[in-house]
Amino acid sequence: MELKKRVAGKCEVLIGEQGLIDAAANLDYDIFVGAMVGFCGLAPTLEAIKRGKIIALATRKHLLLPGSWLPAFVASIMQNLFP
Repeated sequence: MELKKRVAGKCEVLIGEQGLIDAAANLDYDIFVGAMVGFCGLAPTLEAIKRGKIIALATRKHLLLPGSWLPAFVASIMQNLFP
C-alpha cells in the first residue's frame, strides 16, 4: 500500500491475484505471457483467453490441470497457445 501512496496519480498499482486478473481483463496488450507460479496464474490466463489474446505460457502447471482442459478451451475459441 505504501507504493500506491508514493505513485498516486502517476500510475495504477495492481496487487495480488486480483490485480493480475484486472490487468489481464482491462489493460491493452497483444500477447499474454503467463509466468506466474502455481495456479495463481490460471484466472488471469482465462481472462486473456476470453479477450482473444495470444497466450504464451512460461509454466506447464496450466497444461497439467486435471483433464488437461485448458488447451481444449483455448482451441474452442480459436486462440493460439504457446507453451
